[in-house]
Amino acid sequence: MSEPVVSGHSPSARYRAPWHHNWRLLGGLILFMGLNYAFSDAFSTGKLPLWHRLGLWWLVAGLMVVQPVLIDWQLARFLPRTRSGEITGLVCATLLSIPIMAMELEALKRTPILPKEPDPWMEFIVFLAPPVVTVAGFVLFLRLAWEELYLEPEVATQTHAEANPQPDERSDLSGVLYVQAQDHYLEIVTDTRRRFVRGRLGKYIGDGGAALGTRCHRSWWVADRAVVSALKDGRDWKLVLADGQRVPVARSRVEVARERGWLREA
Repeated sequence: MSEPVVSGHSPSARYRAPWHHNWRLLGGLILFMGLNYAFSDAFSTGKLPLWHRLGLWWLVAGLMVVQPVLIDWQLARFLPRTRSGEITGLVCATLLSIPIMAMELEALKRTPILPKEPDPWMEFIVFLAPPVVTVAGFVLFLRLAWEELYLEPEVATQTHAEANPQPDERSDLSGVLYVQAQDHYLEIVTDTRRRFVRGRLGKYIGDGGAALGTRCHRSWWVADRAVVSALKDGRDWKLVLADGQRVPVARSRVEVARERGWLREA
């Protein structure tokens, strides 16, 4: 069977992951930043051995890139899922990264990793703010860029919910193969496209989802017609779907999946 194309990309394409799961992009940025700092005598570390400089600056670059992502990810759980909420989260994550990064670097100065005397706290904050804001701002800008490309407008979701107020009519699942919850996003795959929306899996599928499929895992809802076969690995099961996707079956949902006739080994 040829692999179907969903939204212009095959299901295995790297674009399917939400922005903060794109570790190729973030890893490439860390690699480039570390090399740039290591060979530019940043922080007067040019006299250190090359391997020492590379290790030090890849560590620092990793902290500068990953921490804003993690802070923003946590803040997104509490802030409203609106454009103003997103902007607030991005600004707060950028500003919080400055003192956190300063404390981490001050801690490194007390180890052989960064052999340097501690600096006056406020002067160090002022010195560190521009590079941290630049890196954090760029990394968090990727979130807005990803959402602009792949996330359906929030207003469309609200309008749909208003037009379908009954729990079992909140979403039309008739053409859906599966839905995966990824943090505060839902990835919805149909026969012809892949789309992302904000939301919670239980609220999206409602009560009507039981007629067409079921949740086989806390992060997955799968339609009956999408299941081709199943694979058993020890005590665990995985469903093989029509597009090649493999979906885990939670042990608490094994009997439910068996009752639907899904657990037939290939």
